[in-house]
Amino acid sequence: MTEKVSWTAVMTSAKVILARSPRPSDQEIEELKNDLDEIVPAAKEQVEAYTSINVPSDSVSYRVLSREDWLEANLDSYKYLISKLANRPSLNFEVPGSEIASGVGLGVVLGWMATRVLGQYDLLLQNGADNESGSLYFVAPNIIEIERRFGFQKRQFRHWVALHELTHRAQFEGVPWFKPYFTSLVDEMLDASQLSSADVMDSLGKTMKRLISGEKVLGEMGLAGLFVSDRQRLVVEKTTSLMSIAEGHGDWVMDRAATGTIPEAWQFSKTLGDRRSSAQGATRLMQSLLGLEAKMNQYARGERFIEEVERLAPGSSHLVWSSPDCIPTATEFVDVSAWLRRMGVGETQIG
Repeated sequence: MTEKVSWTAVMTSAKVILARSPRPSDQEIEELKNDLDEIVPAAKEQVEAYTSINVPSDSVSYRVLSREDWLEANLDSYKYLISKLANRPSLNFEVPGSEIASGVGLGVVLGWMATRVLGQYDLLLQNGADNESGSLYFVAPNIIEIERRFGFQKRQFRHWVALHELTHRAQFEGVPWFKPYFTSLVDEMLDASQLSSADVMDSLGKTMKRLISGEKVLGEMGLAGLFVSDRQRLVVEKTTSLMSIAEGHGDWVMDRAATGTIPEAWQFSKTLGDRRSSAQGATRLMQSLLGLEAKMNQYARGERFIEEVERLAPGSSHLVWSSPDCIPTATEFVDVSAWLRRMGVGETQIG
């Protein structure tokens, strides 16, 4: 297989970004590890009790990573996805120097992301086993930097972050259909790819000129939205609905599952939400390019949906995990009563 990305260029450009980021002391990292040793098991029990989603495995393995560690941990997934694209005969990326240019671009994106991610449930897509557990990561420098910047109570904030990631673990490992359905959408998206490198470079050039001139040219998918086919758009719609529920559910749980232990949960949520929405300069541009602002809106839509379901018919939100067919449609995200009726929740049960 011909390499389509220079992974050396990825690492080099990413590390240039990371070199400018502050680093915590060894003592601060050790303190975080010690806290998580106690927090993670407790958060697992709280998530399962609050969601009624039970994960077969009793123990939770996790890693506390540096930003560089997070980058390297995610490279395998990117290599896997790009190798699948590279093996498609309909794609032609044979442009001199494109491997290095692509590597630099991907490295800048990953380097920026490595300075922002607090935690992650990694699906380990490249392993290809639907029944295999993913990996749970906590990015120590980012967690510690956020705590310091906003004066957060450390123990509470760490617990809050753990609740979100353990909710994703419950979704992917405790809902039998969730991971195979998600991976099937990823595969379907890759199979529908039809672009050549000439298409990509032409679209990128035109888009950057329009961005520089001040035009709003990027939609909900960011740059990726410029390159999707009609067939891919249908897959994107399904994936968007799925991830709106997954992330919205994660936010809903993290703010509520341990209110006695984390009284400041709502303040954490508000502060970080305000931080995203008030981003300026390069951060704002990167959010736009990656479609992150739209993604946050989608996830907020998912949380509002769960909230409204629980308001109208308490205890009914678990029905979203019954099958892929139970994921709400775009219309049902707005008209929650329509989703409840489709799920068989009668009028007398809807408050």
